[in-house]
Amino acid sequence: MGIRQSRPGPAEPEAVDHRFVRELFAGSIDDTVMRDYLVQDYQFFESFLSMLGACAAHADELDAKLRFGRQLGMLIVLVVAEWLYLDWAESREDMPPRQVHRGWIDLHRGEAFHGWVQFLVDELERVFPEEEDQSSEAETLTHVWQRAVDLECAFFDDVYDN
Repeated sequence: MGIRQSRPGPAEPEAVDHRFVRELFAGSIDDTVMRDYLVQDYQFFESFLSMLGACAAHADELDAKLRFGRQLGMLIVLVVAEWLYLDWAESREDMPPRQVHRGWIDLHRGEAFHGWVQFLVDELERVFPEEEDQSSEAETLTHVWQRAVDLECAFFDDVYDN
């Protein structure tokens, strides 16, 4: 199932329409805000790579390398983060004039990034508890999803608060 087929609209409007995203596309984001964001994102990226390593270490299939079983919450965090970035990067047609802004947007859109996000979504759908499974695991994972969205928005907010 394609990303756009598995849900009707953007993952979370509060992220796609966030001040940071609007200013990034308008090319009006303050250089200090952009610098702080990129430093913050780099720090996250280091942890993200470790999380990817954990995904591979706990994989149940050689082809997928992302099956977590009990660590499924990490997969949800990856899906939320990457899906939100794809959504905001594809949310507007007009591109900002400065390369630092365009480059950041382009990094999170296009066929390669879309394929990466689709792979993560497919893996989540493959291992997520079935609808008829009314276990607390499904409820917990739904809570993790919303918490990850909240943290992504806080990530954007933080660069304005410094």
